[in-house]
Amino acid sequence: MWSETVFISGLEFAYSQSPSDLRGVVMGLCLAMIGLGYYVAGLLASIVKKASDSKWYPDDLNDGTLEDYMFLLAGLMLINAAVFLFLAVRYRYVDHAHQNTPETENHDDRERSRNRGEPDS
Repeated sequence: MWSETVFISGLEFAYSQSPSDLRGVVMGLCLAMIGLGYYVAGLLASIVKKASDSKWYPDDLNDGTLEDYMFLLAGLMLINAAVFLFLAVRYRYVDHAHQNTPETENHDDRERSRNRGEPDS
């Protein structure tokens, strides 16, 4: 349930921070990275299983030391959280709603011409 919350909020953040012309590309890249993450998780499980001779990630969960695998995942998540915190502190929010669009540029031009006393075209 936690992953769905992060998944939805991550997509919303990526959508809100991307330029309007690139939103489809950004959404595609975001979903591709999520899929790649699932693939890496499966690959990591296979690597750990082979490297530990099925001791860390056994076929029968009552045998072996699955907690070592969980500690490895916790350590990787801690590194991930540190990188996220480092990047999040330095991030500057972009508000695309207040950027100039063709409609607001024309409106701004008309306002400037009115202030100078020029007739509207």
